[in-house]
Amino acid sequence: MCGRYQAWIEDEELIAIIEREKKGNASRYLTRSEVFPGDDIPVLYGGGYFLRAKIVKWGYPFAEAKTDRPISLTLAGALADPTECAPPKMQRSGLVINARSETAMEKRFFREDVVNRRVAVPTSGYYEWSAEKQKYHIGQGLVYLAGMTHVFEGVEHAVILTTRPTLSVESIHNRMPLILGQHELENWLYDDYFSREKLKRGNSCQPEAVAV
Repeated sequence: MCGRYQAWIEDEELIAIIEREKKGNASRYLTRSEVFPGDDIPVLYGGGYFLRAKIVKWGYPFAEAKTDRPISLTLAGALADPTECAPPKMQRSGLVINARSETAMEKRFFREDVVNRRVAVPTSGYYEWSAEKQKYHIGQGLVYLAGMTHVFEGVEHAVILTTRPTLSVESIHNRMPLILGQHELENWLYDDYFSREKLKRGNSCQPEAVAV
């Protein structure tokens, strides 16, 4: 899964996209050592002939995902795909931060979002913990994570898609974010056929994992 990521990015093109949208100083969002569920995050989306940026909250309200009933947002018990097991208290109060790419098109709640509201989350890698509680930083340079968004009570929220782990990650965790290579970024945002295949195919890259 992906429960935290790093956003320490100096990419001039990305900075220009965010600042062009008048979303404030891009450094506010791109100089963070750790980004947590519930934080405001920048995402890229396909807007006509060029990429655009917007600021959303990371995580869907969990009760919305299960029952379509509004709840108050809280950081307590951030969750992965809501179809996965979790203690009842966490289910009632958490945020859905991840969704399985392999089944997103089959889930009533996620289907429309992954078809119509795909986004890319810019990061400089993400964090994962092994069964032995060792923390790892995974990925180098500018790393885009595949995601989707939904509006709840006038506020737009994002979920990061996950997939099977690659060889470089499988010894650490049994899930990892769906990573977009630079050559895949626009295809993910604009091309419906490519996006469906990417959901099924998963990652072809082998991101480096470094204990921190």
